[in-house]
Amino acid sequence: MRGLGGDATALRKLNTARVLRVLHRAAAVTLTELTKATDLSRSAVEGAVEELLSAGLAAEAEPVSGGTRPLGRPARRFRFRTDAGHVLGLHVGPHKVYAVLADLHGEIVGGKRVELTPDLPGPERLVRVRRTAQQCLQAAGVTKDDLWALAVGTPGLVGRTGKISLCSVLDGWTGLDVAGELGAHFPCPVLVENDANTAAMGERWRGAARDVDDVVFVLADHKLGVGVVINGRVHRGSHGAAGELGALPHSPWAAANDFMVKSEHDPARVFADPRAAAEVTAFIEDLANGIATMALAVDPELVVLGGVIADCGPALLERLTARVSDLCLIPPRLLLSELIDDAVALGALRVALDAAEKRLFAI
Repeated sequence: MRGLGGDATALRKLNTARVLRVLHRAAAVTLTELTKATDLSRSAVEGAVEELLSAGLAAEAEPVSGGTRPLGRPARRFRFRTDAGHVLGLHVGPHKVYAVLADLHGEIVGGKRVELTPDLPGPERLVRVRRTAQQCLQAAGVTKDDLWALAVGTPGLVGRTGKISLCSVLDGWTGLDVAGELGAHFPCPVLVENDANTAAMGERWRGAARDVDDVVFVLADHKLGVGVVINGRVHRGSHGAAGELGALPHSPWAAANDFMVKSEHDPARVFADPRAAAEVTAFIEDLANGIATMALAVDPELVVLGGVIADCGPALLERLTARVSDLCLIPPRLLLSELIDDAVALGALRVALDAAEKRLFAI
């Protein structure tokens, strides 16, 4: 109380946030259980629960059938309303827009995928992005006003305001204020992030890097990109350009990217061709040197290989692991992506969910 300067309103908000956090984690709890979990008085818990019920963030759970209470009604139980709001994650790439919708617990309740052509002009691509998002919401019976946050994973350098600073793979994408344009149509926070960064977050949330705090994610899609997670947070750098080592001429990443272009972004097909053995060996050497460069700079616990190179399977992983081990002082573990084509969209969904939870628990 002294820390809050005796402000009863601030104290009530603090109590409500504490109760909400417990409800958010639990399936359903009684007032007695909430009192014990929050270390608050029963009257404070009751007041917080009533406030959350009025705000539509909590609901009374169905009574448990049976039980051991011999007399009277069973104790009232309360739950967090996961459907009190929704979040939307979008993957915008050269060939598609992929939208994923989830409730406030991150449970997916809808999705929509639309194929595009790489030469689609930037403004038209943005129209398709908006339309895909709207169709995803409509199919799930969710309105724009139900959205608490929307996040986009996209190729290119993304400024802190959600404007694309530079993009070499989407026509007319450079300079577009993606966050501002989408924000004019969706009345919720709109966040925009580089696709490799969102893929790294998706893999950490629901893929091969679950709960690993220091991760490098190598995304091979339209080109080779790298997302870096340090201490559980994406490392963007001052201008959103962290991990863009392919921009350096004659770098291992640039050479590996040349292989991707020559293989028409289908390295698995080239790996299966015995006549391409020399090209495959050179690619593995370039990729290993690029990964080793990142590993020596960042010292990650894990490197995840995603995008189309994950289709190359264990044969790539085994050879690449052996070569990276030779190049690093303390080699990281290497794993193939578990999310494959869903990594960017799920990572964007995680970004949106983080923004929603920040609002949810704000005091």
